[in-house]
Amino acid sequence: MRGTYVVAGLLVLLSVSCGGGSGGDESGGSDPGASGQSSSEGGCAFLSTEDVASIVGEDVVDASELPAGCQWNLADPGPTGSAAYDWQSIDAAVYDDNLESAEAAGFTVEPVDGLGDEAFLRLQVNTEGVAINGEVWVRSGDSALYVRSQGIEYDDDVAANQLELAERLESR
Repeated sequence: MRGTYVVAGLLVLLSVSCGGGSGGDESGGSDPGASGQSSSEGGCAFLSTEDVASIVGEDVVDASELPAGCQWNLADPGPTGSAAYDWQSIDAAVYDDNLESAEAAGFTVEPVDGLGDEAFLRLQVNTEGVAINGEVWVRSGDSALYVRSQGIEYDDDVAANQLELAERLESR
């Protein structure tokens, strides 16, 4: 049941944070080249499935290119039927907008020290105050990125995985 809340929360989060629609660019309209990502390199080129598997401690079956990022699908789909980590490269303005609007949208914002020029963990909590979803957002200069999980019960281990993925991606 908790996984259902995570999936529902992710769908709400996607629409609030990215304004993404079917087939749309979830990166807030950013140009991959504007964020330091070469248009000839896909977002999955930055971390291999083996790298991601070693970070998250689970088998990764494949990686799918996103408009400005990558999604790594886990072998164990858990109770939701699919489980993945993904990242997107975004403009710094999208980072700023999400930082400003997160609390108004009912999210808890926790600063993250030592990552990029600035970073934060954005948590969605249920009525009992339990985190059901979280994302790590990182800004470095004029570019930014975020890392999230999908279909995975959110806990401290998932948050640590997101932070490690964000750190590796930010240093690219």
